[in-house]
Amino acid sequence: MDKTKIAIAIFNKYANVYQAKFMDTDVYHDTFDVFCGCIYKKNATILELACGPRNVHLYLLQHRPNLNIFRIDLAPVMLDLANINHPKPEFHCVRRRA
Repeated sequence: MDKTKIAIAIFNKYANVYQAKFMDTDVYHDTFDVFCGCIYKKNATILELACGPRNVHLYLLQHRPNLNIFRIDLAPVMLDLANINHPKPEFHCVRRRA
């Protein structure tokens, strides 16, 4: 079996467990603040790979609401959780086609 398909299956299966464990990003706030401070363009566009349930995305937008975040995740269940956690239409989703 393809390693990518295996990874997608695992993240789909454990998406809710992942969200419960990692939705709270308090331990990373200092790092995210440094990242935000390095973005000088007002309406910058950034790419968030493996966005998961949007835990990082939500923190970044709280501190830099003018960011345009293009997010990608291969696991459809993670994208479903992301849409539940922040259902605004300004984001983009990319799903791998089989």
